[in-house]
Amino acid sequence: MERDPEGKGCFASGVESQILSAYVDGQIPSAEAERIETHLSACANCRQEAENLRALKSVMKSLPRKTMPSSVIALLEEKAYAKPARGFLERIFALPKVWVPAAAFALGVLALALFIARGASDSAEGVPVQALLAAHYRYADEGSVPSADLSAGSFSAKLASYQEPVE
Repeated sequence: MERDPEGKGCFASGVESQILSAYVDGQIPSAEAERIETHLSACANCRQEAENLRALKSVMKSLPRKTMPSSVIALLEEKAYAKPARGFLERIFALPKVWVPAAAFALGVLALALFIARGASDSAEGVPVQALLAAHYRYADEGSVPSADLSAGSFSAKLASYQEPVE
């Protein structure tokens, strides 16, 4: 712990001042305490900071102790031992155990119904192959199907020339 360039004490940072405070309280292991004592003997700023901490702790110990009013103690005990308010999920899971399997069964039935309904709607939306083939053969007979050798420009012209058949 060397002196910083600004001349402030080495224990000026928050972490280091906590270490110095723990040293003053006697809470530092002996190997670390010896290192701090060596530093304090060489650094006047840190030695002064340690003395200030000792004086502050001495003043704090000499102050009269106040007792907490009994009404505040009762209120704190009431809050500490009170049952916490139950949330929505806690109320649901506190229901009788018969409701849990019933709810799981109902969700399973709902999922199965949605799966079946989705499958039925997919097949209803599809176009039957027979109708596509019949339309293809009809357009081929009428000459409405373009040949495979059309380029993009001529295909657009051919497409524009098609007319809807009148029935």
